Amino acid sequence: MYFYRNQSIDPYFNLALEEYLVMNKEKKMPIFMLWQNDNTIVVGRNQNVMEEINLPFVNAMKIKVVRRNTGGGTVYHDLGNLNYSFILEKNPLGRMAFSEFSGPILKTLQKWGVHAECTKRNDLRINDLKFSGTAQAEKNGRVLHHGTLLFNSNLSFLKETLRTKNDKFYSKSIQSVRSSITNIHDFLPEEVSVNDFCDELIRIIQAEHKMEPLLLSENDLSEIKKLAQDKYEKWEWNYGRSPGYQVEKVRCLGSEQIKLIIDVNRHGRINTIQFLGQFNGTTPISDLEGILKNNEMKEAALLETLSFCNLNKIMPGVDLGEFVEAILS
Repeated sequence: MYFYRNQSIDPYFNLALEEYLVMNKEKKMPIFMLWQNDNTIVVGRNQNVMEEINLPFVNAMKIKVVRRNTGGGTVYHDLGNLNYSFILEKNPLGRMAFSEFSGPILKTLQKWGVHAECTKRNDLRINDLKFSGTAQAEKNGRVLHHGTLLFNSNLSFLKETLRTKNDKFYSKSIQSVRSSITNIHDFLPEEVSVNDFCDELIRIIQAEHKMEPLLLSENDLSEIKKLAQDKYEKWEWNYGRSPGYQVEKVRCLGSEQIKLIIDVNRHGRINTIQFLGQFNGTTPISDLEGILKNNEMKEAALLETLSFCNLNKIMPGVDLGEFVEAILS
C-alpha cells in the first residue's frame, strides 16, 4: 500500500489531488491518504448548495465551499477534523462494504479504550453520537472511499455553517441527514493530539499492509493545481452544478416583508423569480423580475445586472446589497 500524508489544507487542491490519483493510471494502487482542510464546507456531488448552507455566515466567516465527486451529505472541515482516503482497483468480484474500510479507525480508538461502531448508515459513532461520515465512488476502474473524523473540531461553528431558515425547497437534490455529533477527543482518557491519532492509525495500517511512501513529481503537482483551478475553484462546479430547484422564502426588505419564489435551473441560473408583497415604486415589479431572468445565482452577477436599473424606483428604501442577500440566502 502506498501512503501519502498530504500537508495541504487547501480544499480545492485536496479534492483535485483525490481525483488525480483516481484518474491517473500510472499511479500504483492501493493508496491510503490522510489530509485536512481549513474552514471548509464540502457538499455532496448531488446536493443543492443553497439548500444546505447558511450563506450569510459562510460569507462573513470566509468559509470555502467546494463540491466533491462522491455522494452523501454536507460536512464541515477545520483543522480539528481529519480526513482519510482509500483509493484502490475495483474488485471484479464485488464491491467492498463501507465497514471494511473502518476497521483501522475502530482499532485506533480501541488503543485508548474507546468503543465505536459502524452503523447501517455507514457512519461511525461513539455512544450513538456520530463522529465520522463516509462516501464512496467508482470511476476509471477504481474505488475512492473517503471519510471525515471529527477529532477536536469547533462543533458550534460547524452547526452555524448549516442552513437554519425554514425556507421551502422543492428539488431532486440529496438532502443531508442531521445527526447528533461529537468529537473523538471528548472520549479519550488522556490528552492526545490529532497528530498522535494519525501516527497510531498509520501504525495500525502498517501492521496489516506493507506501506511505501507515495511520491508526487513536480509535474504531478502542476497537473493537480491546474485541475483545482479549472474545476474545484469554479463557481460553475461548486454552486452552478446543483440540481434544479425552486425555493419559497420570506424576507424583510426595507420596512416590508416580501415573499420570494425563485426557480433555478441545473446550471445555477434563474428561470423565473417572483416578488409578492407591497411595493410603492413608480416602476412595476414585473420589470425587476424580467431583468433577473437567466442570471446566475451569484453575488457578482446579480450586482452587475442590477447596476443597470434603479432599484429604488421599484422598491423604495431597499439597499442593493440587502436585496441581493435576500435572493441568495
